[in-house]
Order: sequence, then C-alpha cells, then structure tokens
Amino acid sequence: MCLSDGESRAQAFARTYRGDRDGWERVEEYQRVLEWRGAHPNSGSSAASNALEIPRERIRPWFDGSKPDPAHAVETAETHGWLDARPGDRVFEALSVLHAWVYAGGSIDQESYVPTFAVGDADPRDLAVTALRTVGLDTSLERASESRRATEVRPAGDGRSHLGRYLHGVLGAPIGPKNERAEIELPEWLREAGASTRLRWVRVYVTLRGTPIDENQHGYALQLKEERSQRFRQAFGDLLAALAPADSVKVGQRAVLLRPSAAREFDVVPTLPQDDIR
Repeated sequence: MCLSDGESRAQAFARTYRGDRDGWERVEEYQRVLEWRGAHPNSGSSAASNALEIPRERIRPWFDGSKPDPAHAVETAETHGWLDARPGDRVFEALSVLHAWVYAGGSIDQESYVPTFAVGDADPRDLAVTALRTVGLDTSLERASESRRATEVRPAGDGRSHLGRYLHGVLGAPIGPKNERAEIELPEWLREAGASTRLRWVRVYVTLRGTPIDENQHGYALQLKEERSQRFRQAFGDLLAALAPADSVKVGQRAVLLRPSAAREFDVVPTLPQDDIR
C-alpha cells in the first residue's frame, strides 16, 4: 500500500468497517445528511429522510448527536492529524514507530482492532508511550506485575481501536497472529519513504527483535530470528541492506544476520523528530 492523499486514506480507513454497506459509503451518507441539515436547520429527520431518500430509522440518531462508526473513526483521524501526516512529520513518524512495533513486538486484535505493544525489560517503553501520546491517545500498562509475561503498552480511551484500524487499513500493518504461515508483507509506502523514516522504522524493529551472537565465531554481531516466511525475511533484509554499509547484512534460511557495522547502525533506540524538522 502506498501513501496517498487524505481522502484516499480516509476511504481505506473507513472500509475497515464491515457490514451490509461499504464503510466509506456510510461516511458519505452521513456527510450528506449533515450538509442537508445545515441548509435546513429547522427541519427534522423525517424531512431529511424524504428529501435524501434515506430510511428515517437510519438517520434519526444522527439528529441526536450519534454518528456511524466509520464516520466517528474518520473524525478521530482528522482530529489527530493522521490523514494528512507525511513522512518526516512528527505525527507520521510516531505512526511509523507504532507500525514497526506491531511487526516486531506487538499485535492488532482481529476482533476489536485494539493494538498492543509488548515491552520487555530491555525494550524502550518510553518510546511507545511517547509515540502513542504524539498521535493523540492516552496510554495504559497491562501485565506490569506479571513476571512471566511481557508488559504491554496499550492505547487508552476513545480512539484506541481507531488507531489499530488505521495502522492496518491505511499503513498495512498485519492483524492477528504473525508466523511463517501468515501472509505478512512490508508495505509499499515503507520502501518508498525517505531514508530517515525507513531508518527509524528499522531501528524500532532491530531494537525489539535483535539478539546478540558471538561475533568472533560467526563474524556477525546480531541476528533477527523469527517465525516468518522466507519471502518476508528477504524483503526485510533488503530493507536493511539499502540502509547499511555494504555487505553487512545477510539473509539466511532461518535468520537475518548483521555484521558489527550494521548492528551499530540499527540497534539504536530512535527518537521522534520535532514538528519543524522534515
């Protein structure tokens, strides 16, 4: 999936809502009703139903302040600046951090669309919290007192499922289990983004998933060994190689291996840019 204009993103976002009608059509219908009501402030839902040929039972709640779920989601995205954020913007880079985290150490629930971001003792919890707050959401910690399970940083409050839908529907993050049988691919926008965005994404991934190995024995300092398809492993290795010193990344049958020069470049906790940095 490549990046697009705000309206195209809104359409992809709204279409994560399944039902008897297309999610974006529901948004457009709601917008039509709002426009009609603005032009006829003294008329009610019955008049709107007749004029627009939309069942009254569908639009009556909208006259009382309710709105369709896809419209609510698009409003969240507009409010927090997700639809128009571009690579290099602080909001977009925060979204890309969370996107990378889903791939490397998180998940998006298939039913609720709420994302979770696992944080082990050595993981940069503050980065996850900062990224979530940058995209406009509060945070909560789950399992912090459970020694046998990783702590999870989660978005809290209104909009938490909207974030998961945006990461999946617009930015192409995987949803549900991630293993070698799952069809997980890197999105097109990541390959086309500027080097600074790709480097930030890669650093999140390597910081979370990289495991040190014996450099003296293997000549490599870090490995990324996961249950992923070879196709994904190769695409990920190519992404690393495009940013790393020459011949410092090897894609094996079971892992991606990094020589010390690549490990020093990628095993770094990234920061988010300021708003005036592009």
